[in-house]
Amino acid sequence: MSSRILRFPPLLDRPGIAGLALRLLAALSISILPGCAALQPPPTERWPATDPAPVYAVEDIRPAPGLGGEPAPDPASTERLLALALQEWQLWGRGRWDAATNLTERRLDEPRGLEAEPHLHARVLLYWLGVKGGDFPVQRTRHEDGSLRPWSAVFISWLMRGAGFGERQFEAAELHWQYIRAALDHGVRAGFEARDAASTAPRPGDLICAPRDAAPDAPSGFAQWSALARPLRARAWPWHCDLVVQVDGAELGAIGGNVSDSVTWTRTPLDADGRLVPTPERPWTVVLRQKGAPP
Repeated sequence: MSSRILRFPPLLDRPGIAGLALRLLAALSISILPGCAALQPPPTERWPATDPAPVYAVEDIRPAPGLGGEPAPDPASTERLLALALQEWQLWGRGRWDAATNLTERRLDEPRGLEAEPHLHARVLLYWLGVKGGDFPVQRTRHEDGSLRPWSAVFISWLMRGAGFGERQFEAAELHWQYIRAALDHGVRAGFEARDAASTAPRPGDLICAPRDAAPDAPSGFAQWSALARPLRARAWPWHCDLVVQVDGAELGAIGGNVSDSVTWTRTPLDADGRLVPTPERPWTVVLRQKGAPP
């Protein structure tokens, strides 16, 4: 049986097919080209016209609290500061000292709170380590005879740290003069500003400060301390500061450390305008107030 190969002609070779295909392609091209010509780029978006930004004179620009100007005070930090001071005062037996009469009062129903007592001696070490760090040598907190070195500035610094004031807001120090000097030197960068006690009415949260055991060449008054030359500012001037916790008419209550070897409430008189009345024991000179607080 012979085999045959069937051959089919191409589609376009069939009669009439090729012509029909060409006519369809031509018609399709005509219908597509107008549509392509109609495609246009999206219209350019136009923004509404606006006035140019105003130009301010330099003297019209004022720093805003907390935005590169004076730090904005935190009321919660001040509340914590006062609460912490009152807590420590109660822990130490709630003793009081009168700056006008130099008399010390202690409650008969409270244990005597003196730094020589073991549990309070340990409390003072806590203040030191809380400010200086856990690796601070304990022997540096004592004299050679075992008695404690002055710790009133460390107590204030511990209160500040415990209330949440960082190093940029308050410079923790072993000496009161160190953080007073920081307020005088750093200007707008300091968290607290130094004010003249003779013209400032203290309020809770302020620190009230007085020089102690003044040397013959020591300045006298706020203006002289503020203008102290830099080499003299570097000296370890003896000062004492207390934290104001209450203002009541003609009297102010402030809590400080190492007052009569304890954490003590100091009573000091105020004048008719609410300003500190200097006394021989406390010649009040400086009020430290948190920056950004109302005058």
